[in-house]
Amino acid sequence: MTPFSSSSTVNQDRQHWQYRLLESSLFLGSVSFLVGFVAVAYFFPIAASLFLIIYSFLWLLKAFLNVIYTLYSYKQFNRWSLVDWSGLIENFDNYEQTSQKLIDLMLENNNKLDFNMKLATDIGVYNQNRNSKFAEPKNFYNVAVFATYNEGAEVLTKSLLCLYKSGWYLDKLIVTVSQEARLGQEDNQKTYDQICKLDFVEVYNIDQIDDQDLGSLHLSATKLNIFFTQHPDGRIGEIKGKASNEDWGARQILRLTQAKQINPDMILVTSLDADSHIAPYFFHNLVFRYCLTPDRSRCGFQPMHSYSNNFFETGVFPRLVATQTTWFNSTNLAIESQMAFFAIYSLPMSVLIEVDFWVKDVIGEDYMIFAKCLTHYKGDFRVVPHFGIFEGDAIEAEDAIEEIIFQYKQLQRWAWGGVEGFPYLFKRLFLTKESQEIKISTKIKWAFLKYTNHFFWSTTPIIFSIGAFVPIILHGSSYTSSVIASNLSFFLIMFSWFSYIFVATFGYLTIFFLGRRAARSDKLSINQLGQILLQSLLSPLIFGFMALPALDAQSRGLLGKYMGYWVTPKK
Repeated sequence: MTPFSSSSTVNQDRQHWQYRLLESSLFLGSVSFLVGFVAVAYFFPIAASLFLIIYSFLWLLKAFLNVIYTLYSYKQFNRWSLVDWSGLIENFDNYEQTSQKLIDLMLENNNKLDFNMKLATDIGVYNQNRNSKFAEPKNFYNVAVFATYNEGAEVLTKSLLCLYKSGWYLDKLIVTVSQEARLGQEDNQKTYDQICKLDFVEVYNIDQIDDQDLGSLHLSATKLNIFFTQHPDGRIGEIKGKASNEDWGARQILRLTQAKQINPDMILVTSLDADSHIAPYFFHNLVFRYCLTPDRSRCGFQPMHSYSNNFFETGVFPRLVATQTTWFNSTNLAIESQMAFFAIYSLPMSVLIEVDFWVKDVIGEDYMIFAKCLTHYKGDFRVVPHFGIFEGDAIEAEDAIEEIIFQYKQLQRWAWGGVEGFPYLFKRLFLTKESQEIKISTKIKWAFLKYTNHFFWSTTPIIFSIGAFVPIILHGSSYTSSVIASNLSFFLIMFSWFSYIFVATFGYLTIFFLGRRAARSDKLSINQLGQILLQSLLSPLIFGFMALPALDAQSRGLLGKYMGYWVTPKK
């Protein structure tokens, strides 16, 4: 008899030793692997060398595939960016005109088999949608949720302006700014007052409006409609973090949409950060993909990321992390069957209502809401890519030391997502009564993906950085003069040269995607090109240190030293 219930909170589950073992499993697995490698290198140096050769070769193949996937997403983005999104959505209910536009798009890309196959599927779904609400995407509402703390009005204003300029119908675009009451009334009021002064916004304090008045409230078609709310501190079942604040903000907007009797199937909720800059036609991409996804009621949607807001204003280490994070997202967009939510994502309001919104006592809210949806729908839930662009900030600080500290904390917080995410997912896949209805293949797939992603994060950089030196340190000249040592050296040098081909490819993409977006120009200066070249050359060296924040976070899972939510400083 399992002690777990699907409705129990994470804090309640932590009272059971089985859950604590799951929280410890990543650190135990990572350390066992590293210690095991050292032991094998001591007793069986030849076996350790063969392992390094095979391991390096497999990761070389993985890197090659990642390059292919990233290039694929980049090409997809370029193709979709040429679409006349405003005209397409405005006239979407005109069957002949829209069908012709989609067919013309196929003809323009007649040598792109994969793209045309997707378009053919879209046209088929479009035909099925005729005379339904999904044939009129301009009637859909987009809700943008900002869960803020101390970011301030200046940072938020830039993000709000991007929403205003996004091109979506302003009377169908609802923004909620959920402030933390624990910050203090004075600071929150200051931000509220500064936003009220903007000439492109219509601001409401939803906490002071009752449901009856919400129903009769008129949404402006010429200004950005913003609803402020304050998330109360100390609510039972919550911890201080984005998840609980975001949950509160979205529930307040649900009051508004219910009062106005808006069908939740026609509302898409997008989770944003205070520094999230939505590019023009982001919502057009999103709603288009939603309407043309047959199983839309069991889907979430992931945009293309670009951490380019302050790309050339920050240091080489944060810039490198921002680059790798951008390409990590691009790779995942191309592997739809393995994609979960990351950072910025969208969900139908109907799905949020059915799963009872976010998990409120965790740090990594993005993966946890995905895991909640996946298990609620018994494995029949997926994340669909769309190629609207979100632009975010890289870490920025006053000096290099502070920059490194801030970047370490951000990586540690992301790594903590594995420590709390794997036990939560494993419990809901294997240890509850409801989990019996989930296919065993689905259970194994998602548990394996979650565990191995974080396991390799904490081990692979160490193996690649110092693995080849371990047999040398343990055996000295008796090893270095052996044939296997010479072969290992040859293969590792060869693999290193191949890796620089991948570095060069990502450097090219960084120039033409991140660099151009950051510079707001097709031409980069010599200084900007030099910065990208430097970070590309340093990327293999910095890679070795990426395991440290992951191991740190995993050790906290073992010791029960649970992390709080660290808010990334914004400028």
